[in-house]
Amino acid sequence: MTCIVGIEDDGVVWMAGDTLATADDVSRQRRDTKVFRRDDYVIGFAASYRLGQLVRYTGTLPVPPKRTGDLEGFMASAFVDALRDIEAAGGYVRQPETAGRLLVGVRGRLFSIEGDLQAGRTSYGYDAIGLGSEAAMGALFASRWMGGSMVYRCKLALRAAAAFTPSVGAPFTVLAGGFR
Repeated sequence: MTCIVGIEDDGVVWMAGDTLATADDVSRQRRDTKVFRRDDYVIGFAASYRLGQLVRYTGTLPVPPKRTGDLEGFMASAFVDALRDIEAAGGYVRQPETAGRLLVGVRGRLFSIEGDLQAGRTSYGYDAIGLGSEAAMGALFASRWMGGSMVYRCKLALRAAAAFTPSVGAPFTVLAGGFR
């Protein structure tokens, strides 16, 4: 269905996603992107485009705390509560098999919001979601020692996902955001 990758880098979160929309045996390139900036956040979604549209255009996202030490609790409570309100107001019903996931960059940190609305961070400084996430994680792991820009690493991870996952495809969108 998709692949979204994110990397923490010196107070900035780099995020990238593919643009292929798939359903059953049909695929379409979309102009609306799966990664975007909103307020203090950079966000990517691996779910229905409706979820992405609701998070991008409706409701109010809370202002994150200035102190990064408070971010974990904030994301697990205030952010997830706002996300739940946005979804409910837009008529988006979360069902375990179709709930989708988000990557959220804020204050230089990268969080994954799971289908059950838990918020978490990996210990690696990068993460990936969607059907292409395993190939992307391998590429992100290997590229740590290769050098190159964050844009290069993001695109490399998405190219790996596209090579091994038929529901991931170029062109790719890369954004920096979620600044400290």
